Amino acid sequence: MLTDTSQHQLAVVDRELIGTTIRAFFEARRRGDAASMADCCTPQVCFSFVSASGSNGFHGPVIGRAGIARALRAMETEIEMLGYEIVAIIIDGARAAVRRRVTMRGRGTGVTRHFEIFDYLRMEGSLVAELEQYADTHAIETARGLSGASSL
Repeated sequence: MLTDTSQHQLAVVDRELIGTTIRAFFEARRRGDAASMADCCTPQVCFSFVSASGSNGFHGPVIGRAGIARALRAMETEIEMLGYEIVAIIIDGARAAVRRRVTMRGRGTGVTRHFEIFDYLRMEGSLVAELEQYADTHAIETARGLSGASSL
């Protein structure tokens, strides 16, 4: 049986591992490195991009490491990630929330947009098992040059 001190020490190590995985996952996203992103995930990871407009470039939840890689490649064909900053990471047991500031440019339009993204993650061990992402879909549509999107 673990003592209270030992349990606390294990919780601290778990939080550090989760934080390291989260940073590696989003750094891989910034580089467009689908393989490294997938390495941070469970084999059956589920990724949902919450969008009222469908501006994510793919439909429905993405399941599995190969699905994550395909989704990233689909996004990378139209959007170039110029930079990002992790503003905050909150880890609570096997759940985490991440707030990021990003700068993206539409590859076909040259339009650059700065906005924030909120990510909610469920971890299994130190790997991402589920990711739900909320972003400024209007800014993404504008950068992609989709009809009906107006300039901000």
